[in-house]
Amino acid sequence: APQAVALSQSTEAMLHRHSLPRDCYLLAQVRLANLVHVKPGSGTSFWKNFSPIGMKCVDFVIVRHDTMKPILVIELDDRTHARTERRQRDHFLDQVLTTVDIVVLHWPVSASYNRTELSQAIRSKLNTRE
Repeated sequence: APQAVALSQSTEAMLHRHSLPRDCYLLAQVRLANLVHVKPGSGTSFWKNFSPIGMKCVDFVIVRHDTMKPILVIELDDRTHARTERRQRDHFLDQVLTTVDIVVLHWPVSASYNRTELSQAIRSKLNTRE
């Protein structure tokens, strides 16, 4: 029988250790295709453009309260991110998100997070947008 999927311990730890600007929400496990609009095309062109993003998810997205506009993606990078295929995926993800003006913060995965360091990193990344 199907079971509900729980967040990993590191994801759960991140959720409780973040410090966001007051006008923002933090969303977990968001599908990339929900952040990026692929223009409809004729025939197979839509699927050719959609397929690379359709099944990918990002760890966290910071959005504005009033518009729900995504402004920052946080990716938790574990040791698998050192693999060639994972580095290629991360590079692709960064390129796609940069194209739509969403900043990406890569943060090392951990069993616990320093709230001050994480908050400073988030604010620093958000300040690069302005």
